[in-house]
Amino acid sequence: MFFNNCCNQNRCCGTLINQNQPSNLLVVRGPTGPTGPVGPTGPTGATGATGASAVSVSIGSTTTSLPGTDATVTNSGTDTNPVLNFSIPAGVTGPVGPTGPQGEIGPTGPIGATGPQGEVGPVGATGATGPSGLASVSSFLATTATGDPATEFVPQLILPEGNADVGYSAGTFTIATAGTYEINISAVLTAGTTSAAQLSVNVNGVPSPLATFTTAANSTDQVSSTFYQTLDAGNTITIATTTNDAQTYTNVVLNIKRLVVGDANA
Repeated sequence: MFFNNCCNQNRCCGTLINQNQPSNLLVVRGPTGPTGPVGPTGPTGATGATGASAVSVSIGSTTTSLPGTDATVTNSGTDTNPVLNFSIPAGVTGPVGPTGPQGEIGPTGPIGATGPQGEVGPVGATGATGPSGLASVSSFLATTATGDPATEFVPQLILPEGNADVGYSAGTFTIATAGTYEINISAVLTAGTTSAAQLSVNVNGVPSPLATFTTAANSTDQVSSTFYQTLDAGNTITIATTTNDAQTYTNVVLNIKRLVVGDANA
């Protein structure tokens, strides 16, 4: 009998073999010895296979589709570099809200440019004949170059010839035919050094407020007036002046015309 696998001279471990009885083995295990020192680092292993590439995702476009449609995402890139395009449906239109309050009136805008001239319209229909206007059927013109017009009028023109509407004598004009008369007077008034000059057309002895003129002392004025008066047969027209301070009246012209409606031969 002997021990197999001796560890050292003083101590053996392993299997005790009985040579005389080869079929019956007696195994004796001794206590575990202390851990041995760490062995040297083994060689580096082979490099492993290359892994799959990382994926880079980017955003492409975002569009709004019709209400009620499905949202979609499409890839316009590659599997490893996808570019995602989104289509998102719009919301449905909400109900109309209540009317807001009236806003303040804004400032007036600038005036626009003048538009082009329009085309000439068609000629209108001829209107009805209007009423007859005033027509002169007689005219009496009297003038004086110098002196006092109250007494020195000289008839210059009477129309028509032989006119019997107005008569004249010694500074007084007498109406022979009743009617509406146009009376026109013009004159140059030169006042004295201390007193005003005054000239008026009197109807039946009363100065007409439409033909009364006054020139201040030591001055000269050119005056004129035209007015209309309804006169009866026998009415008179005269010229009144002031002559207390050497006032002078020159280029005095008086025109008296009878007017009628319609026929000038009336």
